[in-house]
Amino acid sequence: GEIAEVQGIIPVSGSYEPGYQWSVNGVFVNEQDTFFNETYITSELRWPLMQDSTITLTTFSNGKISRESVFIEVYGIRSMKVEGRVEMGSSADLVCIIEGNVPPSEVFWYFNTEKHDPTFSHQSATTTKSVFSINNIEPSHFGHYTCVAGYPDRPSMFQRMPVVPLGSCALPQVFNGGFSSNFMSEGTTATVTCNPSYTAPEDHGTLSCKDGVLEGRTPVCVQVLRNTEDTSTALLVVLVACACVVMTCSVVLSFVIWYKKHNKVLKKLSDDAYPGKPYPTKRGAAERPKFGTDPSETPECDPENNICLTPHH
Repeated sequence: GEIAEVQGIIPVSGSYEPGYQWSVNGVFVNEQDTFFNETYITSELRWPLMQDSTITLTTFSNGKISRESVFIEVYGIRSMKVEGRVEMGSSADLVCIIEGNVPPSEVFWYFNTEKHDPTFSHQSATTTKSVFSINNIEPSHFGHYTCVAGYPDRPSMFQRMPVVPLGSCALPQVFNGGFSSNFMSEGTTATVTCNPSYTAPEDHGTLSCKDGVLEGRTPVCVQVLRNTEDTSTALLVVLVACACVVMTCSVVLSFVIWYKKHNKVLKKLSDDAYPGKPYPTKRGAAERPKFGTDPSETPECDPENNICLTPHH
């Protein structure tokens, strides 16, 4: 399944331009890119390899034919199949065949996202067979099974296969979400449920099953982002409210401080004028002195300062 990139350099002599042709395992194929200059032609071939392959570049120049070939060895999972009947209460074996002159250093299986060791493995010079057995099949066994071949000096290879009852559809794995089961029957539909803080956009959450094939767009769960405008407005309201509270507290505190200072001044004046007696801040009409009734209470007036004093004041 990997893409092989092969480059051929063809010399050019004089004004004559040679012809050339690519082939893979004897079958002619077309090139993808070509570069020219005065002395040579560079031709590039990119080809997906599904088996060990011989790629050949044939050139035609001045009535002569020449060939240059490269052999590419393919490694990885050749096939994956089910041996047995996938029915309730029965048993089946999942068989993974891995080929290549370099055998894998390890082979393991996944059921959905759970890792499992193989039930049985056999390795020869160029072929590795790995078997994962499912016994007494029940609904919890249906889903996606993946065979993984690991190598010490190259990327791992894997192949996935759904295992569901005949006529049913295996449901895909969904990041940040999932379905209530691993498959659904013919003619039914399934809707993805997303994890908290995630949601499925319109037309991305429901699938149907028809003739064993899923219909509908692949479900996705996307993160729900907060509205920054609403957050800013709420923050502004909080800040304004806090500012009002601070201003109110400042006014009250200032009044309390002024009131305390004012009382201290009144007390000091009272102590200076009437030692041991409260300062007469208010008097009723009955308590006011009636000037003229007692000669000793005749006020002494100072016209320059515009004040009059009685003996008590």
